[in-house]
Amino acid sequence: MRSGPLFYYGGVPGFAPAGAGAVVEARSADSRTNDARLHEVAEVYTAAQETGKPTEAVGHELFTSYSTAARLVMEARRRGFLPPAERRTRSKGQDQ
Repeated sequence: MRSGPLFYYGGVPGFAPAGAGAVVEARSADSRTNDARLHEVAEVYTAAQETGKPTEAVGHELFTSYSTAARLVMEARRRGFLPPAERRTRSKGQDQ
């Protein structure tokens, strides 16, 4: 029994991911994001916190976009590889 949505790839033979006319099952985000990758995300993020832009460092090190890096960081937090994010607070005198 299939769990995810199905996609039909038609078109020119040899250019479809699983062959022309193939029906393939879409993978969930969890199946693409294994524990080893999230462990790497956590290591890079933790090491880059001093720079003030740790999510950008994750994207750079894993050769991915900022939005994908942010999603990976969020997933690493959800699975316990990173602690919960600290809330940012305004300093006194910065009220606008």
